[in-house]
Amino acid sequence: MDLFPLFLTFLFFMKDFFKNSLKTIFSLECLFVLWLFSYQYKNITLLSHFPDVTLLSLTLLLPLAIWLYRKEKEPFSPPVYKDFPFLSFLIFSIWLICSCFWSESHHYKLEKILNFSIYTTPGVWIAYKLIGSSRERTQRLLVCFAAFAIFVGAESYRIFITQGLHQIPSILETNYLTTGQTVGVGLCCLAHFSLVYFLKFQKDKNFRTIFAPITLSLLFALLTYALVNLGGRGPVISTILSVLFYVCIMLWKYPKLRLKIITHGSLLFTLSLTVFVVLNVLFDHSTSHFGARIAPLVTKGEIDGAVQERFDFYITAFQAFLSSPLWGIGLGGWPLFHGLGDISLHPHNIFLELLAETGVIGFLLFCMFLFVSLKKNFKQSLFCHSQQYLLLALVLFSFFNALKTGDLHDNLLLFITVTLFSIYPTHKHKGLPRETFY
Repeated sequence: MDLFPLFLTFLFFMKDFFKNSLKTIFSLECLFVLWLFSYQYKNITLLSHFPDVTLLSLTLLLPLAIWLYRKEKEPFSPPVYKDFPFLSFLIFSIWLICSCFWSESHHYKLEKILNFSIYTTPGVWIAYKLIGSSRERTQRLLVCFAAFAIFVGAESYRIFITQGLHQIPSILETNYLTTGQTVGVGLCCLAHFSLVYFLKFQKDKNFRTIFAPITLSLLFALLTYALVNLGGRGPVISTILSVLFYVCIMLWKYPKLRLKIITHGSLLFTLSLTVFVVLNVLFDHSTSHFGARIAPLVTKGEIDGAVQERFDFYITAFQAFLSSPLWGIGLGGWPLFHGLGDISLHPHNIFLELLAETGVIGFLLFCMFLFVSLKKNFKQSLFCHSQQYLLLALVLFSFFNALKTGDLHDNLLLFITVTLFSIYPTHKHKGLPRETFY
């Protein structure tokens, strides 16, 4: 009961952030996030006795999305297939289906095409026609991203406390790369939200509003400590590059706010460093799993088993591409080419995977989807809203992760973030957009 007054104080100071909390919890966007990140928690014992959580959540999400789309659809709006980004995605999807016909795989190609058809295609449609076209829904989605990452981060600390920090942990019965991606997405969002509330405090000069940026910055620091101790090198590097990109974009777009943005960045860095030192003392830990795994690569050039395995995968994937450069060896055919049999395994690089299994045609169609989707907003506005900068940072984050891990359908986040960025409303604003301050 002693924590109850503290909890009420927290809600009071963060009331702007949580003013639509009930609406957010019972929203399409919250259900979308639970579905999108279901791989994070679907293996826990409590849920393993039920049908597949990803499929179960989709059966709730899709009817709701169709109902909202029919309810909100504008009269005489063009069919979705006439929108170039979505049309390019459909053409790419059709080629994936065609590539199944010359694949020697039986089990894995069916698994890949079913996953892509059942999960990726509806997810892209929902992102394109419902969420991305509305700033309010996009904002709720980003808040849900951050909230889910905070929940996963809290579970990470529970594991750290109960099991110690001397081994790479499994969070919610999933591997460290999966958890690293979840936390990385949340860190990008928290960097954005903490900056927004920091700028709001600088504008209002109201002491009551300082609680929000400090709390969000502290959460950023705590999640950073969790990320560097999960064991994944890729998610850490991807997060650092994405957050730095977001900060650089803000510095470039708002020169009059550069000093405040730099001050906020210094606050995040100082808090993260302080949390790292303090928690290492409390946990009796001298380094981080990220530091321990990256140091041999940087200082001695030593390649461990995980890196060497990826190099081997890359080589055989490129050899598979050379054996059939035009249309590839067929969807799901790479494990057979690598000599592993008809199993669920991928080259850990989305471009090499597409080159090997779908050839130059599939590779170019995927690149066309990326180009058409990203070009639209670059051409029309070249950034006009801070949420748009965050979406582009999330595109980069998911893109960096797709370069070193994940199957084609496992990289659903890349397709979703690219789609959200492509359809985001682009209206010009003078100075910092009003929506930035909520």
